[in-house]
Amino acid sequence: MNRMEMLNEELIFVILDYLHEDPLALKSFSLTCRSFYTLESRHRRSAKLLRPDLLAAVLRRYKRLSHFDLSLCPRVDDALLKTITLSSSSTFLRSLKLTRCRFVTWLGMADLVPNLV
Repeated sequence: MNRMEMLNEELIFVILDYLHEDPLALKSFSLTCRSFYTLESRHRRSAKLLRPDLLAAVLRRYKRLSHFDLSLCPRVDDALLKTITLSSSSTFLRSLKLTRCRFVTWLGMADLVPNLV
C-alpha cells in the first residue's frame, strides 16, 4: 500500500485548497497517484471548458462542479446545454457563464434554469 494513499481525505482537501492558485501544481498533484486523481476530481468546484467536444468527459470526471465557464466555447448550443442538464453534476451547478455562446436560445436556457436554483 502506498503511504500517500493513507492520508486523511480532509488533509488532502486542505492541500488542494492551498494549491488552488496554481493550475500546474494542481495538475501535478492529481497525476501523482490514482487516489489523488480521484480526490482532486471530487474536490474541484469550478471548471473552464476550452473545447465543447470534451464536455461529456468533464462532466463525467467532475461531478460536483458549482461554477462552469463556457465562455471560451462560442459554438455551444442547446444540445450541449441539454447534456449539462441531464448529467449528475447539474444538481450542484449554481452558475454557468455563457458570454460568447451565440447559439444558445431561450429553449436551452429554459431546460437549464430549474437546475441552477
